[in-house]
Amino acid sequence: CRILNVTSPEYLATLGYGVLIGSGFGAVIENNYFERCRHSVAAGATPTPFNAIIKDNYSYNCGIGTNDYDCHAATIGFVFENNTTHAGPNGRGGFVIRSVDAVLKGNHVYGGSIGITNADGITATTFPLGRITLSDNVIKDNAAGYGIDISGGGISSISISGGSIERCSLGINATGTSENLKVTGVSFLNMTSHAIQLDDCVGAVVSNCTFDGTTICLSTLSSCSNIAMTNCVGKNVSNSLISTYITDNVAVSNCTVSGITASSAIYFNRSNNCRVENCIISMGNAIYDGIRAWGSSATAHNISVIGNKVTGGYKYGLYAFTNSDTITAIGNDFRQATTAAVYAPDATMYYFFANASHTVDHGDITESGTGPGLNIHAKVIDSTNV
Repeated sequence: CRILNVTSPEYLATLGYGVLIGSGFGAVIENNYFERCRHSVAAGATPTPFNAIIKDNYSYNCGIGTNDYDCHAATIGFVFENNTTHAGPNGRGGFVIRSVDAVLKGNHVYGGSIGITNADGITATTFPLGRITLSDNVIKDNAAGYGIDISGGGISSISISGGSIERCSLGINATGTSENLKVTGVSFLNMTSHAIQLDDCVGAVVSNCTFDGTTICLSTLSSCSNIAMTNCVGKNVSNSLISTYITDNVAVSNCTVSGITASSAIYFNRSNNCRVENCIISMGNAIYDGIRAWGSSATAHNISVIGNKVTGGYKYGLYAFTNSDTITAIGNDFRQATTAAVYAPDATMYYFFANASHTVDHGDITESGTGPGLNIHAKVIDSTNV
Protein backbone atom coordinates (compact mmCIF):
# COMPACT_ATOMS: atom_id res chain seq x y z
CA CYS A 1 0.00 0.00 0.00
CA ARG A 2 1.27 3.49 -0.87
CA ILE A 3 0.07 6.43 1.22
CA LEU A 4 1.19 9.83 -0.10
CA ASN A 5 0.53 13.51 0.60
CA VAL A 6 -2.17 12.94 3.20
CA THR A 7 -4.06 16.12 4.11
CA SER A 8 -5.74 17.17 7.35
CA PRO A 9 -8.81 19.29 7.95
CA GLU A 10 -8.02 22.89 7.13
CA TYR A 11 -8.19 24.05 10.75
CA LEU A 12 -5.23 21.80 11.69
CA ALA A 13 -3.06 23.43 9.04
CA THR A 14 -0.85 20.34 8.86
CA LEU A 15 -0.56 17.18 6.89
CA GLY A 16 -2.57 14.19 8.08
CA TYR A 17 -1.80 10.67 9.23
CA GLY A 18 -0.95 7.65 7.18
CA VAL A 19 -2.55 5.19 9.63
CA LEU A 20 -4.13 5.88 13.02
CA ILE A 21 -4.54 3.11 15.59
CA GLY A 22 -7.21 4.51 17.88
CA SER A 23 -8.25 1.68 20.16
CA GLY A 24 -8.51 -2.06 19.86
CA PHE A 25 -6.42 -5.19 19.77
CA GLY A 26 -4.08 -6.87 17.28
CA ALA A 27 -3.67 -4.31 14.50
CA VAL A 28 -1.09 -5.23 11.83
CA ILE A 29 0.47 -2.52 9.63
CA GLU A 30 2.90 -4.11 7.20
CA ASN A 31 4.72 -3.48 3.91
CA ASN A 32 3.51 0.08 3.31
CA TYR A 33 5.19 3.12 1.77
CA PHE A 34 4.51 6.51 3.39
CA GLU A 35 5.56 9.87 1.98
CA ARG A 36 4.89 13.39 3.22
CA CYS A 37 2.54 12.45 6.05
CA ARG A 38 2.42 14.18 9.41
CA HIS A 39 2.76 10.69 10.93
CA SER A 40 3.23 7.47 9.04
CA VAL A 41 1.61 5.66 11.96
CA ALA A 42 0.03 7.24 15.04
CA ALA A 43 -1.55 5.49 18.01
CA GLY A 44 -3.26 6.11 21.33
CA ALA A 45 -6.83 6.71 22.52
CA THR A 46 -9.31 5.52 25.13
CA PRO A 47 -9.50 2.63 25.72
CA THR A 48 -5.77 1.95 25.32
CA PRO A 49 -4.79 0.04 22.16
CA PHE A 50 -2.60 -3.02 22.61
CA ASN A 51 -0.68 -5.77 20.82
CA ALA A 52 -0.17 -4.02 17.47
CA ILE A 53 2.52 -5.04 14.97
CA ILE A 54 4.06 -2.39 12.73
CA LYS A 55 6.70 -3.91 10.46
CA ASP A 56 8.50 -3.71 7.13
CA ASN A 57 7.24 -0.21 6.34
CA TYR A 58 9.21 2.55 4.59
CA SER A 59 8.59 6.25 5.11
CA TYR A 60 10.21 9.26 3.47
CA ASN A 61 9.85 12.94 4.35
CA CYS A 62 7.35 12.15 7.11
CA GLY A 63 7.06 13.48 10.62
CA ILE A 64 6.26 16.99 9.42
CA GLY A 65 6.71 19.21 12.47
CA THR A 66 6.67 16.19 14.76
CA ASN A 67 7.91 12.58 14.86
CA ASP A 68 7.15 10.04 12.16
CA TYR A 69 5.85 7.06 14.19
CA ASP A 70 4.14 8.49 17.28
CA CYS A 71 2.29 6.86 20.15
CA HIS A 72 0.38 9.95 21.24
CA ALA A 73 -0.87 8.31 24.44
CA ALA A 74 -0.25 5.09 26.35
CA THR A 75 -0.09 1.84 24.39
CA ILE A 76 0.58 -1.73 25.48
CA GLY A 77 2.58 -4.43 23.73
CA PHE A 78 3.39 -2.60 20.49
CA VAL A 79 6.03 -4.12 18.19
CA PHE A 80 7.94 -1.98 15.65
CA GLU A 81 10.14 -4.20 13.46
CA ASN A 82 12.28 -3.61 10.37
CA ASN A 83 10.78 -0.23 9.57
CA THR A 84 12.80 2.46 7.77
CA THR A 85 12.07 6.10 8.49
CA HIS A 86 13.94 8.73 6.48
CA ALA A 87 13.47 12.36 7.52
CA GLY A 88 13.91 13.72 4.00
CA PRO A 89 14.09 17.48 3.38
CA ASN A 90 11.10 18.47 5.55
CA GLY A 91 10.40 15.63 7.97
CA ARG A 92 11.73 14.76 11.39
CA GLY A 93 11.58 10.99 11.05
CA GLY A 94 11.96 8.62 13.99
CA PHE A 95 9.73 7.24 16.73
CA VAL A 96 8.06 8.41 19.94
CA ILE A 97 7.15 5.49 22.21
CA ARG A 98 4.73 5.81 25.11
CA SER A 99 4.23 2.18 25.94
CA VAL A 100 4.52 -0.72 28.33
CA ASP A 101 6.03 -3.95 26.95
CA ALA A 102 7.12 -2.38 23.66
CA VAL A 103 9.65 -3.90 21.25
CA LEU A 104 11.65 -2.00 18.62
CA LYS A 105 13.79 -4.34 16.56
CA GLY A 106 15.85 -3.89 13.41
CA ASN A 107 14.53 -0.44 12.55
CA HIS A 108 16.55 2.11 10.54
CA VAL A 109 16.21 5.79 11.40
CA TYR A 110 17.83 8.41 9.18
CA GLY A 111 17.78 12.01 10.36
CA GLY A 112 15.62 11.36 13.42
CA SER A 113 15.60 9.69 16.82
CA ILE A 114 13.84 7.13 18.99
CA GLY A 115 12.09 8.89 21.86
CA ILE A 116 10.76 7.12 24.95
CA THR A 117 8.59 9.18 27.29
CA ASN A 118 5.80 8.76 29.81
CA ALA A 119 4.30 12.21 29.19
CA ASP A 120 0.96 11.86 27.43
CA GLY A 121 1.14 13.69 24.13
CA ILE A 122 -2.51 14.76 24.35
CA THR A 123 -3.17 15.57 28.03
CA ALA A 124 0.46 16.11 29.19
CA THR A 125 -0.23 13.86 32.21
CA THR A 126 2.27 11.14 33.13
CA PHE A 127 1.83 7.42 33.66
CA PRO A 128 4.05 4.44 34.63
CA LEU A 129 6.04 3.17 31.69
CA GLY A 130 8.60 0.44 31.22
CA ARG A 131 9.73 -2.97 30.01
CA ILE A 132 10.83 -1.57 26.66
CA THR A 133 13.28 -3.53 24.50
CA LEU A 134 15.31 -2.02 21.67
CA SER A 135 17.53 -4.36 19.67
CA ASP A 136 19.60 -4.06 16.50
CA ASN A 137 18.30 -0.63 15.53
CA VAL A 138 20.40 1.69 13.36
CA ILE A 139 20.13 5.44 13.93
CA LYS A 140 22.08 7.85 11.72
CA ASP A 141 22.56 11.50 10.85
CA ASN A 142 20.68 13.37 13.55
CA ALA A 143 23.41 15.96 13.86
CA ALA A 144 21.36 18.39 15.95
CA GLY A 145 19.67 15.85 18.21
CA TYR A 146 19.78 12.57 20.12
CA GLY A 147 19.90 9.05 18.82
CA ILE A 148 17.73 7.73 21.67
CA ASP A 149 16.05 10.08 24.14
CA ILE A 150 14.52 8.71 27.37
CA SER A 151 12.64 11.39 29.27
CA GLY A 152 9.64 12.17 31.46
CA GLY A 153 10.48 10.31 34.67
CA GLY A 154 9.21 7.09 36.21
CA ILE A 155 10.55 4.96 33.36
CA SER A 156 11.98 1.56 34.28
CA SER A 157 13.54 -1.52 32.72
CA ILE A 158 14.72 -0.34 29.33
CA SER A 159 17.09 -2.62 27.42
CA ILE A 160 19.07 -1.36 24.41
CA SER A 161 21.23 -3.92 22.63
CA GLY A 162 23.08 -4.27 19.34
CA GLY A 163 22.81 -1.95 16.39
CA SER A 164 24.52 1.40 16.03
CA ILE A 165 24.12 5.12 16.58
CA GLU A 166 26.08 7.22 14.09
CA ARG A 167 26.68 10.90 13.46
CA CYS A 168 24.30 12.25 16.09
CA SER A 169 24.87 15.09 18.53
CA LEU A 170 24.38 12.75 21.51
CA GLY A 171 23.87 8.99 21.31
CA ILE A 172 21.64 8.04 24.27
CA ASN A 173 20.17 10.60 26.66
CA ALA A 174 18.32 9.38 29.77
CA THR A 175 16.87 11.88 32.21
CA GLY A 176 14.08 12.15 34.74
CA THR A 177 14.25 9.35 37.36
CA SER A 178 14.73 6.49 34.93
CA GLU A 179 15.67 3.13 36.48
CA ASN A 180 17.34 -0.12 35.40
CA LEU A 181 18.73 0.90 32.03
CA LYS A 182 20.86 -1.65 30.18
CA VAL A 183 22.96 -0.74 27.13
CA THR A 184 24.71 -3.75 25.64
CA GLY A 185 26.77 -4.20 22.49
CA VAL A 186 25.83 -0.90 20.86
CA SER A 187 28.28 0.79 18.46
CA PHE A 188 28.60 4.58 18.76
CA LEU A 189 30.27 6.30 15.81
CA ASN A 190 31.18 9.97 15.39
CA MET A 191 29.12 11.68 18.06
CA THR A 192 29.63 15.44 18.18
CA SER A 193 29.01 15.39 21.95
CA HIS A 194 28.63 12.52 24.45
CA ALA A 195 27.80 8.96 23.49
CA ILE A 196 25.69 8.25 26.61
CA GLN A 197 24.44 10.87 29.07
CA LEU A 198 22.52 10.09 32.27
CA ASP A 199 20.75 12.50 34.61
CA ASP A 200 18.82 11.41 37.71
CA CYS A 201 19.22 7.78 36.74
CA VAL A 202 19.36 4.83 39.16
CA GLY A 203 20.80 1.49 38.10
CA ALA A 204 22.44 1.64 34.67
CA VAL A 205 24.76 -0.94 33.10
CA VAL A 206 26.77 -0.17 29.97
CA SER A 207 28.60 -3.25 28.68
CA ASN A 208 30.37 -4.54 25.56
CA CYS A 209 29.86 -1.27 23.69
CA THR A 210 32.28 0.32 21.23
CA PHE A 211 32.90 4.04 20.88
CA ASP A 212 34.73 5.58 17.94
CA GLY A 213 34.82 9.36 17.75
CA THR A 214 33.15 11.08 20.72
CA THR A 215 33.98 13.51 23.51
CA ILE A 216 32.83 11.36 26.47
CA CYS A 217 31.67 7.75 26.27
CA LEU A 218 29.55 7.81 29.45
CA SER A 219 28.61 10.96 31.35
CA THR A 220 26.46 11.40 34.47
CA LEU A 221 25.15 14.88 35.26
CA SER A 222 23.71 14.59 38.78
CA SER A 223 21.65 12.47 41.18
CA CYS A 224 22.73 9.18 39.60
CA SER A 225 23.65 5.99 41.46
CA ASN A 226 24.57 2.35 40.87
CA ILE A 227 26.26 2.91 37.52
CA ALA A 228 28.42 0.20 35.93
CA MET A 229 30.56 0.24 32.79
CA THR A 230 32.34 -2.93 31.73
CA ASN A 231 34.08 -4.52 28.74
CA CYS A 232 33.78 -1.40 26.60
CA VAL A 233 36.27 -0.15 24.02
CA GLY A 234 36.72 3.49 23.04
CA LYS A 235 39.03 5.03 20.46
CA ASN A 236 39.33 8.56 19.16
CA VAL A 237 37.75 9.67 22.45
CA SER A 238 38.86 13.24 23.13
CA ASN A 239 37.78 13.81 26.74
CA SER A 240 36.87 10.82 28.93
CA LEU A 241 35.83 7.20 29.01
CA ILE A 242 33.55 8.14 31.91
CA SER A 243 32.89 11.43 33.67
CA THR A 244 30.60 11.57 36.72
CA TYR A 245 29.09 14.39 38.75
CA ILE A 246 27.26 13.92 42.06
CA THR A 247 27.01 10.18 41.46
CA ASP A 248 27.29 7.31 43.94
CA ASN A 249 28.34 3.69 43.50
CA VAL A 250 30.20 3.63 40.18
CA ALA A 251 32.09 0.59 38.87
CA VAL A 252 34.31 0.71 35.78
CA SER A 253 36.07 -2.51 34.78
CA ASN A 254 37.87 -4.19 31.89
CA CYS A 255 37.57 -1.19 29.57
CA THR A 256 40.05 0.16 27.04
CA VAL A 257 40.17 3.74 25.80
CA SER A 258 42.56 5.72 23.59
CA GLY A 259 42.88 9.16 22.06
CA ILE A 260 42.40 11.18 25.27
CA THR A 261 43.74 14.71 24.77
CA ALA A 262 41.30 17.16 26.41
CA SER A 263 40.60 15.86 29.94
CA SER A 264 41.29 13.06 32.40
CA ALA A 265 40.33 9.67 30.99
CA ILE A 266 38.27 8.79 34.07
CA TYR A 267 36.93 11.72 36.07
CA PHE A 268 34.92 11.45 39.32
CA ASN A 269 33.58 14.82 40.49
CA ARG A 270 31.80 14.90 43.87
CA SER A 271 31.17 11.18 43.44
CA ASN A 272 31.38 8.49 46.12
CA ASN A 273 32.13 4.76 46.24
CA CYS A 274 33.81 4.60 42.84
CA ARG A 275 35.97 1.73 41.64
CA VAL A 276 38.17 1.42 38.54
CA GLU A 277 39.60 -2.01 37.86
CA ASN A 278 41.63 -3.65 35.07
CA CYS A 279 41.30 -0.80 32.56
CA ILE A 280 43.82 0.20 29.88
CA ILE A 281 44.05 3.93 29.17
CA SER A 282 46.10 5.65 26.47
CA MET A 283 46.64 9.38 27.06
CA GLY A 284 47.85 12.02 24.61
CA ASN A 285 48.30 15.20 26.66
CA ALA A 286 50.74 15.57 29.56
CA ILE A 287 48.70 18.25 31.36
CA TYR A 288 45.86 15.85 32.24
CA ASP A 289 45.64 12.85 34.57
CA GLY A 290 44.82 9.25 33.83
CA ILE A 291 42.26 9.00 36.66
CA ARG A 292 41.04 11.98 38.65
CA ALA A 293 38.87 12.27 41.78
CA TRP A 294 37.76 15.75 42.75
CA GLY A 295 35.59 16.94 45.61
CA SER A 296 35.24 20.68 45.04
CA SER A 297 32.53 21.87 47.48
CA ALA A 298 31.66 18.32 48.58
CA THR A 299 33.56 15.14 49.33
CA ALA A 300 34.70 12.56 46.80
CA HIS A 301 34.74 9.55 49.12
CA ASN A 302 36.00 5.98 48.85
CA ILE A 303 37.80 5.87 45.49
CA SER A 304 39.49 2.56 44.56
CA VAL A 305 41.84 2.17 41.59
CA ILE A 306 43.15 -1.37 41.13
CA GLY A 307 45.13 -3.16 38.40
CA ASN A 308 44.94 -0.46 35.72
CA LYS A 309 47.51 0.59 33.12
CA VAL A 310 47.87 4.15 31.82
CA THR A 311 50.20 4.85 28.88
CA GLY A 312 51.17 7.88 26.80
CA GLY A 313 51.70 11.40 28.08
CA TYR A 314 49.88 12.31 31.32
CA LYS A 315 50.56 14.16 34.57
CA TYR A 316 49.42 11.82 37.36
CA GLY A 317 48.23 8.23 37.17
CA LEU A 318 45.72 8.93 39.97
CA TYR A 319 45.05 12.46 41.17
CA ALA A 320 42.78 12.68 44.22
CA PHE A 321 42.48 16.24 45.45
CA THR A 322 40.26 18.82 47.19
CA ASN A 323 37.99 17.04 49.67
CA SER A 324 38.74 13.54 48.40
CA ASP A 325 39.30 10.90 51.07
CA THR A 326 39.67 7.16 51.58
CA ILE A 327 41.77 6.60 48.48
CA THR A 328 43.00 3.13 47.45
CA ALA A 329 45.52 2.50 44.66
CA ILE A 330 46.84 -1.04 44.24
CA GLY A 331 48.84 -2.71 41.48
CA ASN A 332 48.53 0.02 38.84
CA ASP A 333 51.04 0.68 36.07
CA PHE A 334 51.62 4.44 36.10
CA ARG A 335 55.20 4.37 34.81
CA GLN A 336 54.64 6.98 32.12
CA ALA A 337 53.29 9.64 34.51
CA THR A 338 55.36 12.83 34.10
CA THR A 339 54.81 14.19 37.63
CA ALA A 340 53.87 11.36 40.01
CA ALA A 341 52.13 8.02 39.98
CA VAL A 342 49.62 8.84 42.74
CA TYR A 343 48.87 12.21 44.32
CA ALA A 344 46.42 12.40 47.22
CA PRO A 345 47.40 15.25 49.57
CA ASP A 346 43.97 15.70 51.18
CA ALA A 347 43.15 12.05 51.82
CA THR A 348 42.04 11.39 55.39
CA MET A 349 42.78 7.72 54.76
CA TYR A 350 44.82 6.15 51.97
CA TYR A 351 46.12 2.75 50.97
CA PHE A 352 48.78 2.63 48.24
CA PHE A 353 50.43 -0.66 47.37
CA ALA A 354 52.62 -1.91 44.47
CA ASN A 355 51.95 0.87 41.99
CA ALA A 356 54.62 1.09 39.28
CA SER A 357 56.18 4.44 38.40
CA HIS A 358 58.97 5.36 36.01
CA THR A 359 61.43 6.93 38.42
CA VAL A 360 61.58 8.42 41.90
CA ASP A 361 63.03 11.65 40.47
CA HIS A 362 59.56 13.16 40.26
CA GLY A 363 57.99 11.24 43.14
CA ASP A 364 56.94 7.63 43.03
CA ILE A 365 54.03 8.20 45.39
CA THR A 366 53.07 11.57 46.84
CA GLU A 367 50.83 11.77 49.87
CA SER A 368 50.26 14.15 52.75
CA GLY A 369 46.97 12.96 54.16
CA THR A 370 45.92 13.81 57.70
CA GLY A 371 44.71 10.33 58.61
CA PRO A 372 46.15 6.81 58.74
CA GLY A 373 47.66 5.34 55.60
CA LEU A 374 49.74 2.55 54.15
CA ASN A 375 52.21 3.36 51.39
CA ILE A 376 54.45 0.68 49.89
CA HIS A 377 56.55 2.07 47.06
CA ALA A 378 56.96 0.01 43.93
CA LYS A 379 59.37 2.35 42.11
CA VAL A 380 60.51 0.60 38.94
CA ILE A 381 58.70 -2.65 38.20
CA ASP A 382 59.55 -4.72 35.16
CA SER A 383 56.70 -4.94 32.64
CA THR A 384 56.63 -8.73 32.90
CA ASN A 385 55.62 -8.36 36.55
CA VAL A 386 52.88 -5.79 36.09
